[in-house]
Amino acid sequence: MKFAQMLGAVALASVTGLAQATVVIFDNNSGGVAKAGDVLTGTGGSVKTSGDAYGSALGFGDFVVTAGISTANKNLAQPGFNTTNHIDPNVSGVVYQDVDPKHGGLGAYTAGDDSRFNRDTDNLEPNVYSSSAGDEILFFNFSFDVILDQVWFNGGHSEHTGISEAGNPTMFNIFYSLDGINYSSVFAPASNGLSQRTPTDSEFLMTGLNTGYSYYAIAATGWNDAPGGYIEAIGYSSVPEPGSLFLLGLGLLGLAAARRRTAQ
Repeated sequence: MKFAQMLGAVALASVTGLAQATVVIFDNNSGGVAKAGDVLTGTGGSVKTSGDAYGSALGFGDFVVTAGISTANKNLAQPGFNTTNHIDPNVSGVVYQDVDPKHGGLGAYTAGDDSRFNRDTDNLEPNVYSSSAGDEILFFNFSFDVILDQVWFNGGHSEHTGISEAGNPTMFNIFYSLDGINYSSVFAPASNGLSQRTPTDSEFLMTGLNTGYSYYAIAATGWNDAPGGYIEAIGYSSVPEPGSLFLLGLGLLGLAAARRRTAQ
């Protein structure tokens, strides 16, 4: 192998090694094909005898999850939102980690006096207020920048996301934010102006991101009576620290200098 090619291979391998990939599993790997990753129970809330955990916030090591719901005039299928104007401040969102029965995961339920909440379950549900508004959403606040690579979903205690009797499939939208206030979808808008997506194979969505952020959010969307679902797992990669990249660069420069001296 030529030296330049070897140097490039070393650089690629080093950067790949610096970007650590992590998978966190929320459904206790119950049912279906078990995923390789960290099976975690959220901390900071309450835990039932069934193993289900719930609270206003649940911690999972690298990140904390909170819940909310969009206002009566906001559909989170759209390309973006901000928490100040578009997340209902008058209700309390509860994060719910459902591990029993199987094929659960992370969901939410909305607490309040509104009778429309009476039918709300602990999964992530769209259109609670009307046929096109009141989408439940989970916020993932990381303690450092990460690249959210992939999100896996379950249906309502089924291995795959579903479709309603009227033919409306479960859909989701995934967002990132620089400040935890203004959020943008990771997906480009479709011809109808909406960024929501149906999970691939009724199972997962890839974000396509190559930049790290500390704030992410995942909302249940879809049309009219579209069923909700659970977040089964997420996969993310840590972003190399600038200091690590600097040291890598120094090492590569040292290799190049040594090569030049040897060639003389």
